[in-house]
Amino acid sequence: MIRIGIIGILILALAVTGCSKKKEEAQALQKEAAQDEAAMAMDSLAQKPPVTDTVAEVTPKPVTPQEPVETKPVESGYPQEEGFVVQVGSYLNHDLATSMVGKYKNRGYDAFLVPVEVDGQEFYRLRIGVFDTYAEAKQVGEQLADRYSAVYWLDNNQ
Repeated sequence: MIRIGIIGILILALAVTGCSKKKEEAQALQKEAAQDEAAMAMDSLAQKPPVTDTVAEVTPKPVTPQEPVETKPVESGYPQEEGFVVQVGSYLNHDLATSMVGKYKNRGYDAFLVPVEVDGQEFYRLRIGVFDTYAEAKQVGEQLADRYSAVYWLDNNQ
Protein backbone atom coordinates (compact mmCIF):
# COMPACT_ATOMS: atom_id res chain seq x y z
CA MET A 1 0.00 0.00 0.00
CA ILE A 2 2.85 2.34 0.83
CA ARG A 3 4.41 1.54 -2.51
CA ILE A 4 1.24 2.55 -4.33
CA GLY A 5 1.19 5.84 -2.39
CA ILE A 6 4.85 6.56 -3.20
CA ILE A 7 4.32 5.72 -6.85
CA GLY A 8 1.28 7.99 -6.92
CA ILE A 9 3.27 10.85 -5.38
CA LEU A 10 6.11 10.36 -7.87
CA ILE A 11 3.68 10.38 -10.80
CA LEU A 12 2.04 13.53 -9.46
CA ALA A 13 5.44 15.22 -9.00
CA LEU A 14 6.49 14.32 -12.56
CA ALA A 15 3.23 15.63 -13.97
CA VAL A 16 3.51 18.93 -12.13
CA THR A 17 7.17 19.35 -13.07
CA GLY A 18 6.49 18.46 -16.72
CA CYS A 19 3.54 20.85 -16.97
CA SER A 20 5.45 23.74 -15.47
CA LYS A 21 8.27 23.20 -17.98
CA LYS A 22 5.78 23.20 -20.83
CA LYS A 23 4.23 26.42 -19.53
CA GLU A 24 7.65 28.03 -19.33
CA GLU A 25 8.47 26.93 -22.88
CA ALA A 26 5.14 28.26 -24.18
CA GLN A 27 5.68 31.60 -22.44
CA ALA A 28 9.19 31.86 -23.90
CA LEU A 29 7.86 31.14 -27.42
CA GLN A 30 5.13 33.76 -27.01
CA LYS A 31 7.66 36.33 -25.83
CA GLU A 32 9.95 35.54 -28.79
CA ALA A 33 7.06 35.82 -31.26
CA ALA A 34 6.03 39.19 -29.80
CA GLN A 35 9.61 40.46 -30.13
CA ASP A 36 9.74 39.27 -33.78
CA GLU A 37 6.45 41.05 -34.55
CA ALA A 38 7.71 44.26 -32.94
CA ALA A 39 10.96 44.08 -34.93
CA MET A 40 9.06 43.52 -38.18
CA ALA A 41 6.79 46.47 -37.44
CA MET A 42 9.78 48.70 -36.78
CA ASP A 43 11.41 47.53 -40.03
CA SER A 44 8.29 48.35 -42.03
CA LEU A 45 8.13 51.81 -40.43
CA ALA A 46 11.75 52.45 -41.29
CA GLN A 47 11.08 51.68 -44.98
CA LYS A 48 8.27 54.25 -45.35
CA PRO A 49 9.17 57.77 -46.46
CA PRO A 50 8.82 60.45 -43.81
CA VAL A 51 5.56 62.36 -43.66
CA THR A 52 5.90 66.04 -44.49
CA ASP A 53 3.70 68.87 -43.35
CA THR A 54 3.44 70.48 -46.80
CA VAL A 55 0.08 70.74 -48.50
CA ALA A 56 -0.20 70.61 -52.26
CA GLU A 57 -2.11 73.44 -53.88
CA VAL A 58 -5.15 72.33 -55.79
CA THR A 59 -6.47 74.43 -58.62
CA PRO A 60 -10.18 73.82 -59.17
CA LYS A 61 -11.21 72.93 -62.68
CA PRO A 62 -13.58 75.38 -64.33
CA VAL A 63 -17.14 74.12 -64.47
CA THR A 64 -18.70 74.26 -67.88
CA PRO A 65 -22.48 74.02 -67.95
CA GLN A 66 -23.78 71.23 -70.10
CA GLU A 67 -26.72 71.76 -72.34
CA PRO A 68 -29.53 69.28 -71.77
CA VAL A 69 -29.49 66.47 -74.28
CA GLU A 70 -32.77 65.72 -75.95
CA THR A 71 -33.82 62.12 -75.53
CA LYS A 72 -34.66 60.41 -78.81
CA PRO A 73 -37.73 58.23 -79.01
CA VAL A 74 -37.12 54.61 -78.08
CA GLU A 75 -37.07 52.13 -80.91
CA SER A 76 -38.16 48.57 -80.23
CA GLY A 77 -36.77 45.64 -82.13
CA TYR A 78 -33.57 45.07 -84.02
CA PRO A 79 -32.22 47.70 -86.39
CA GLN A 80 -32.17 46.36 -89.95
CA GLU A 81 -28.36 46.27 -90.13
CA GLU A 82 -26.35 43.09 -89.75
CA GLY A 83 -23.45 43.03 -87.30
CA PHE A 84 -22.87 42.80 -83.57
CA VAL A 85 -24.63 44.37 -80.59
CA VAL A 86 -23.75 44.90 -76.93
CA GLN A 87 -26.50 43.91 -74.50
CA VAL A 88 -26.32 45.76 -71.18
CA GLY A 89 -29.61 44.82 -69.57
CA SER A 90 -32.83 42.85 -69.70
CA TYR A 91 -35.93 44.18 -67.94
CA LEU A 92 -39.43 42.99 -67.15
CA ASN A 93 -40.66 46.55 -66.66
CA HIS A 94 -41.10 48.39 -69.98
CA ASP A 95 -40.99 51.85 -68.38
CA LEU A 96 -37.69 51.08 -66.65
CA ALA A 97 -36.25 49.66 -69.88
CA THR A 98 -37.35 52.78 -71.79
CA SER A 99 -35.77 55.00 -69.15
CA MET A 100 -32.47 53.11 -69.37
CA VAL A 101 -32.47 53.42 -73.18
CA GLY A 102 -32.84 57.18 -72.74
CA LYS A 103 -29.89 57.25 -70.32
CA TYR A 104 -27.61 55.41 -72.73
CA LYS A 105 -28.73 57.59 -75.64
CA ASN A 106 -27.95 60.68 -73.56
CA ARG A 107 -24.48 59.25 -73.02
CA GLY A 108 -24.02 59.05 -76.79
CA TYR A 109 -24.74 55.37 -77.43
CA ASP A 110 -27.13 53.98 -80.07
CA ALA A 111 -29.37 52.15 -77.61
CA PHE A 112 -32.56 50.27 -78.44
CA LEU A 113 -34.93 47.68 -76.97
CA VAL A 114 -35.66 44.19 -78.21
CA PRO A 115 -38.80 42.64 -76.72
CA VAL A 116 -38.52 38.86 -76.25
CA GLU A 117 -40.70 36.28 -74.61
CA VAL A 118 -39.04 33.85 -72.21
CA ASP A 119 -41.12 31.20 -70.40
CA GLY A 120 -44.30 33.18 -70.99
CA GLN A 121 -42.87 36.47 -69.68
CA GLU A 122 -41.98 39.44 -71.87
CA PHE A 123 -38.51 40.89 -71.33
CA TYR A 124 -37.04 44.02 -72.85
CA ARG A 125 -33.40 43.58 -73.80
CA LEU A 126 -31.39 46.81 -73.78
CA ARG A 127 -28.84 46.71 -76.57
CA ILE A 128 -26.29 49.06 -78.06
CA GLY A 129 -24.98 48.93 -81.60
CA VAL A 130 -24.89 47.72 -84.42
CA PHE A 131 -21.15 47.23 -84.97
CA ASP A 132 -19.49 45.83 -88.07
CA THR A 133 -17.03 43.61 -86.17
CA TYR A 134 -17.01 41.61 -82.97
CA ALA A 135 -13.87 43.53 -81.88
CA GLU A 136 -15.68 46.89 -82.16
CA ALA A 137 -18.60 45.59 -80.11
CA LYS A 138 -16.26 44.15 -77.50
CA GLN A 139 -14.38 47.46 -77.24
CA VAL A 140 -17.64 49.31 -76.56
CA GLY A 141 -18.67 46.64 -74.04
CA GLU A 142 -15.38 47.04 -72.17
CA GLN A 143 -15.77 50.82 -72.27
CA LEU A 144 -19.25 50.50 -70.73
CA ALA A 145 -17.92 48.13 -68.07
CA ASP A 146 -15.09 50.53 -67.23
CA ARG A 147 -17.15 53.74 -67.20
CA TYR A 148 -20.46 52.52 -65.77
CA SER A 149 -19.66 49.10 -64.25
CA ALA A 150 -22.04 47.61 -66.79
CA VAL A 151 -22.13 43.87 -67.26
CA TYR A 152 -22.44 43.23 -70.98
CA TRP A 153 -23.18 40.47 -73.46
CA LEU A 154 -22.15 40.45 -77.13
CA ASP A 155 -24.56 39.06 -79.69
CA ASN A 156 -25.20 38.89 -83.43
CA ASN A 157 -27.78 41.29 -84.81
CA GLN A 158 -29.89 39.09 -87.07
